[in-house]
Amino acid sequence: MVLLDSPYTFPRMKAILKILEHLPKNYKLFIVSLENKKPELNRDYDFYYLYDHPAFSKSYIDLERAEEFLNYPLNLLIDGFWLKKYQEKWKQKIYPKYVAQLAEFWEDYLVKNKIDIYFSILECSYPHTVAYSICERLNIKVIYFAISRIGGSIMFLDNHFMPIYKITPNKDRIEELYPKVLESTINKAKPFKMSISKIKGRFKVPNITASLRYFKSYFDKTFFEKLNLPSPSVIIQRYFRHIVRLGIVPLFYKKVNLHERYFLYPLPH
Repeated sequence: MVLLDSPYTFPRMKAILKILEHLPKNYKLFIVSLENKKPELNRDYDFYYLYDHPAFSKSYIDLERAEEFLNYPLNLLIDGFWLKKYQEKWKQKIYPKYVAQLAEFWEDYLVKNKIDIYFSILECSYPHTVAYSICERLNIKVIYFAISRIGGSIMFLDNHFMPIYKITPNKDRIEELYPKVLESTINKAKPFKMSISKIKGRFKVPNITASLRYFKSYFDKTFFEKLNLPSPSVIIQRYFRHIVRLGIVPLFYKKVNLHERYFLYPLPH
């Protein structure tokens, strides 16, 4: 069984779909998606849109039972979750019920379909985290995909997040990419992540077309799909905080010397 979470046009989703096409034909494939759109695959599979499950149409759901089955308090997951600081308060009030609904869905779906192996992108979101917890409770094997942003390397991890297999680009591809990566780290054009860091930054005009496209896609999504995405208001708040930070931070931090060698260590945000 596979959980897909991003538009199928994204490079990482294309990579995963390509892997799925090469799974042995004697394995029955179940795909659960956070979008109500079937991917194109050159093999048979059963498709299920996550939010079509009856659990998400219930007016009441047993939160205590969900906590008991997950084996941890719902607030422990919600309070410690990285998305919390990007979400509005009205969403945070809904999350306990949402997590309980996810728990009910995964328990029902995994047991009913007798799932043996759960595949998923290495992702930190409520659907993924709850799925992992339920798989652990039901002793279902978990395999994660970790896809590199450079070169197309893919690492497969087990349920303890330990590497079990790796796919790397061929030698010609690595030799083609190496000069480009090296050039981006030794010239004055520093990586984008450094350009918006707390120490050295620059004013960046937002891509209006991309922003409008995101806003439109956000409002086209269903209620539950929006729970896993930052709203347009949050995106705008982030942008203005970024502008203020660029003006204040240089007063307290020494500027980066662009001629010095450095290690780039981007932190999660």
